[in-house]
Amino acid sequence: MFHIRVDSSLAQKTLYDLRLEVAETLAKELRPHPTMPADPTDADSTKPWLEVMAGGRLPVVSCAFRGCDWYGDADLRTFDFYEDPEHPWDQELREHVVSTHGQAIKQVFQKYLPDESVCGNEWDFYKQAIAVIERRGVPIVAPSVDRRCMDHLVQVYNDRRIRSLMCFCCAQVKTDTGTHRSPIEERSGRWLYNLSPSTLMRNFSFANFQHYYCKPGTPLAQRGSGTNPSDCLGPDFSDWVIQPHPDTLEHINMDGTDKTKTRTTEGAVRDRRMNEFLASRILCCPEDVRCTRACTDRKHLCVDCRIPICRSCGIKLQDRQTVPEALANDNWFGYLQHWIYKVGVTWMEKTVSTPFWTGMTLFTINRQQGGHRHLLRERMYQASRRVAFKGQVFSAPMDWNSMFQQLDDLERHETHIALPKLGAVLASQCAFLSKQVS
Repeated sequence: MFHIRVDSSLAQKTLYDLRLEVAETLAKELRPHPTMPADPTDADSTKPWLEVMAGGRLPVVSCAFRGCDWYGDADLRTFDFYEDPEHPWDQELREHVVSTHGQAIKQVFQKYLPDESVCGNEWDFYKQAIAVIERRGVPIVAPSVDRRCMDHLVQVYNDRRIRSLMCFCCAQVKTDTGTHRSPIEERSGRWLYNLSPSTLMRNFSFANFQHYYCKPGTPLAQRGSGTNPSDCLGPDFSDWVIQPHPDTLEHINMDGTDKTKTRTTEGAVRDRRMNEFLASRILCCPEDVRCTRACTDRKHLCVDCRIPICRSCGIKLQDRQTVPEALANDNWFGYLQHWIYKVGVTWMEKTVSTPFWTGMTLFTINRQQGGHRHLLRERMYQASRRVAFKGQVFSAPMDWNSMFQQLDDLERHETHIALPKLGAVLASQCAFLSKQVS
């Protein structure tokens, strides 16, 4: 009844196939070995340089188009690694390809996809054209190519770029890989001051922290007058508090409006909140903050200061959220490990004074001259002798979701454990076994 057949005049190709044909056609405009520079002895720059067994140094990047002898070797800038996922030398090549050969790529593209625009995708088709050629054979491997690969590798993976930094907001130590989308990156003070004033107040205001978490009767409350030497020392925030630079307001633009024009109500409110924040102190971790204007010595934070912000905190700050891990969100505890070492807290004292246990600690008794000595009576982190024991230790992942739920329930119902823990509570957490070892 129906005579259905394919019309041979129609191109039955998917968008993916058409784009692949663009790359295959574009590959004909490139040299046979697109990853190699042009032969300097070839006047037309159509042949690749293949004398690579001698180990000579190749250009770090070079253009693969026939008739183009361009190569790059620009000075590397630190922020180029952070602002773009590609290597700075590849960024240089991309700039050249788009500006010099963008029109040639556009002509090939419109031949297959006349109704679409190639704008912004020239670099992608160029890389795909190189892939088309390289898949036809084995890539060139030689000492010169290895040297070029090492040049790229050393620029990213080295002791100067890969480092550990402490987050300005949450004080957690994270690894800076020195590239785009690193777990922690250096931001400018201008970036911080351009955040919402309410976000800055919630996550960095020392005044807010004192109002909510340093009330009388709390462990962080100020004790005594602060001038009497016999007073009990209160918490020392001197190393964790800095002041916005006095000229910060002059270098930031509140809402992008002309300062000479009448301010809107919303802009005026934002200005007032920003002025309030700039007049207060900032509670943060300034350990790895650096600046060329000697701000670190003066405990200032200007728009040019470089501050490390971890990716987790950065996303929440830009979304105008309260960062749960921020120091100003009741997470400040100062130099606790130093205090434990200085005071000489024993393991038993820690056991008695700790509200919650989230793990298991195994102690043994050391045999020495004069009798036995139990390690629970030793000072923490100050072992004075070796301890020998024989046995096996096993570990298993703990049910953290259940533990957090229990802690939340205790806080919600105000079921607090009295400290110090004595009697049955201490006995339920500590099991003492007596065994004679010969």
